[in-house]
Amino acid sequence: FINPGPNQAFLKGEKLMIDASPPLGVLYVASLLENMGVEVSVLDQAASGLSINEVVAWVMKENPDILGFSILITSSLVGPTIAEKIKNRNPNITIVFGNFHATFNAERILEKYPYVDFIVRGEGEQTCVDLVDCLEKERNLKDVLGITFKHKDKIVSNPDRPLIKDFDSLPFPDRDLLSNEYHNTAMGINVSPRKFTSFLSSRGCVFKCKFCSCSTFAHNYWR
Repeated sequence: FINPGPNQAFLKGEKLMIDASPPLGVLYVASLLENMGVEVSVLDQAASGLSINEVVAWVMKENPDILGFSILITSSLVGPTIAEKIKNRNPNITIVFGNFHATFNAERILEKYPYVDFIVRGEGEQTCVDLVDCLEKERNLKDVLGITFKHKDKIVSNPDRPLIKDFDSLPFPDRDLLSNEYHNTAMGINVSPRKFTSFLSSRGCVFKCKFCSCSTFAHNYWR
């Protein structure tokens, strides 16, 4: 998995304010994949500060069969840039985008970036498990809820996957996959003298704020 850094910092060199926290969504998915025997690696570009070329070199060294990206609006340009370079180096790697920006722009991403193979929409834990299992066993992709993909030059969007109702059913996120220490920085200055981490105690929101994507993502459901 790759958690891409912010567009401004890694495309334009304007590292004015970089704030990173552990990518818990990626780590939850990683834990589930590890439970099914899949070998998983995670690179948090936002925290490590690696350049785009350094990220590509890391991927070439890891040589994964499937590479997942956590795509937010803040990384919506960096992610595709990295993905294109990787696909050019190794066309056999399956590229998967997920998270908020990918969910709300699934078809547009596949139309604009032909090197992206799949979009995981909504909560990605069970969808990623099903997708990996489907690809390994060469099952019918139409059986995997919550994905968008291309089939014979046409974009196919499978039905949405229901939200996870029992949040406690998920394993703890595998933080051992991260080698970074997380600190708050502003203007290149460490404003947090101690390292920190984060945890997730609930998901969703019952409110309908127009400026926030959470209500749409979670269908106004709180768990």
